[in-house]
Amino acid sequence: MFSVIRNGIGIAIDSLRFIKNNKTILLIDLMADLALIFWTAAILLPVYFMEDFFFGEETPAFILIIGVIIFYFGAVFIYMFFQAMILSFTFNSFKGRRVNWSSSFRQAAGKWFGILCWSFVDGTVGLFLGKSRRGRNRFSTFALSGIWKILTIMVLPVILFEDVGLKGTVKRATGLFRASWGENISGNMGIGVFVFAATLAMIAVVTVIAFFLKAGEIFTMDQMEPFFMGVFYVYGVFLAILTSSIHAVFEASIYYYSLEKEEPGVYKRGLMDSAIKGY
Repeated sequence: MFSVIRNGIGIAIDSLRFIKNNKTILLIDLMADLALIFWTAAILLPVYFMEDFFFGEETPAFILIIGVIIFYFGAVFIYMFFQAMILSFTFNSFKGRRVNWSSSFRQAAGKWFGILCWSFVDGTVGLFLGKSRRGRNRFSTFALSGIWKILTIMVLPVILFEDVGLKGTVKRATGLFRASWGENISGNMGIGVFVFAATLAMIAVVTVIAFFLKAGEIFTMDQMEPFFMGVFYVYGVFLAILTSSIHAVFEASIYYYSLEKEEPGVYKRGLMDSAIKGY
């Protein structure tokens, strides 16, 4: 079990190294965040300026419901689209092809309908699991969310790179998952450990700085609180972008491994093989 986690961490570190050498991936992820901000503004600004219409006593409830549905599934589609861009960039890089953000955009745009359909399916499941999380079985719901993510990791790559139709996508993605489930689980565990360690490291650094600042009576806790809240927020956003990028790179590497039966060149030889042998 420990060897599996170790190999998973190795996969996460090699994915991070690939991102370091291809910073366009972070740019695409940042573009996704900006697109989500613009989408949110596009939905909320009309609501703000037409408050009486949307929240008036005579306004039918279904109008607000439709608005929430459009906003939610639009946000899911935006996230999926930019993840598809990162998948395109990474997979084509593994293949030795010349890539940039515009070529990745064109490939994702060419598959917009499949991405839209999958966004609706994944968003519906996420909505159901999110609603269940409010109940008593929060741990089981969290576990189901993780299982769903692992089981469907191959869906978006199949939509993006293969022409098998909507029905064939599920069958094809299922077959690819069966061929690489060990690496899939190992890599996700490694990414989880990496994110957890990065979060703990940040908390430890901030705690030590706060201790010395307070011990030296340089600042009071009330004075330091806004600063550290800002630091945590900025670091949280950066870590979220980095984690999303790592997941997308890992998703592309699993797809590549399933097709080629060997790791992409950015990973240490035997790393994924040893990951699956741990199961």
